[in-house]
Amino acid sequence: MYKAWGSLMPADSIPAIAEESIELTIFSAGSFQFGIESSQVRGSRLMPESDLLQIETILAIKEQTAELHRQTLIIKHPDGDYELSVSSPLQLCTLPASAIYPLPVAVT
Repeated sequence: MYKAWGSLMPADSIPAIAEESIELTIFSAGSFQFGIESSQVRGSRLMPESDLLQIETILAIKEQTAELHRQTLIIKHPDGDYELSVSSPLQLCTLPASAIYPLPVAVT
């Protein structure tokens, strides 16, 4: 038992210090999953324009996946938003910051 806030409390009832977390928009490219910090995503829409740049091209992923649908992912940028074609579905999730691995410099 630990003394906390002036009373005796069992150790497992002491509030844990929250680890920093990041909200991500997750998408698949080939057999990989990637995430973009959700604060950098302006939005998405179904049925992308056929001439949009595909995320697989940017990431140099050559393998093809059996995909039925694609979405337009709109990324914020100071010089103007970027629209990219990504596989559906997009997923939103929150991960601890310690679980995030940045892309290599060659990709960024």
